[in-house]
Amino acid sequence: MADKEEKLVVNVDLDRICEPASKAIRRAYVFSGFAINAATRADFNTYHLPGKMQFRFVPDSPTAEMTGEYKAEFMAWAIGNALREVIEGFGVFLDRTCLACVELSRISNQVDLSDFYRSFEKKGVAPKLRDLATQFGITLDVADGFDSLTAARNCLSHRRGVVEERDCNERNKLVVRYWEPAVIVQQPDGSELRADRVINEAIVLKDGGLLAMRIQETAKEFQIGSVIKLTPEDVKNILWTMWTATFNLRAAFVNYLNALDRRTGKPTD
Repeated sequence: MADKEEKLVVNVDLDRICEPASKAIRRAYVFSGFAINAATRADFNTYHLPGKMQFRFVPDSPTAEMTGEYKAEFMAWAIGNALREVIEGFGVFLDRTCLACVELSRISNQVDLSDFYRSFEKKGVAPKLRDLATQFGITLDVADGFDSLTAARNCLSHRRGVVEERDCNERNKLVVRYWEPAVIVQQPDGSELRADRVINEAIVLKDGGLLAMRIQETAKEFQIGSVIKLTPEDVKNILWTMWTATFNLRAAFVNYLNALDRRTGKPTD
């Protein structure tokens, strides 16, 4: 009696693969929240470091104008760090996803993609997304949006948010793109109104309407010489974009695993 063929089972820890992105988003949310709330509070103006010995690099009693400038610069600094946190965390998530695919290719198809991975991990987030789509069919529709978020992060970090020609990605301007959930009211005649406008302006809907939510792309433009200014709402939507992208890419990776299982008959768990 012939021995039964032993099946190879490959364990893929999805939580560990996604952890760098999800942790970075949580950190960026909490830390930028601390910073933005401190910067926007009129009663919070303490900036000297604690300790018995004090160094005075700035005046003890700055003017209201100087304090406002400090806070504006602090907010930009915090937002730049939040973008750095989530972009770098998402990049590590992509590295782990790619490495899992490379290992699975080696096990299931005896294909050596080590050179591909070494090149992959040196790239930015947007090129990594395009490589995952080309090599493994793992797609995410917002790859180009990450180019703009990376450009904004670089400008905030290296040029204090002042847009230069090197930052521009569309016709001599920097256009930052991200997703935004929009709550709308669909009216019987086919027209639409934003729900917040209906509420704020007390618009009466005589014919009624259907309350719905959709995901839409938002683009903010900054000309050369202007300063990148992102509002707290922008930051929340960028973090929401990153969270949604992480969830969607995880689902695309699961689809890839399921398709690989069907092709090879080698189950993944």
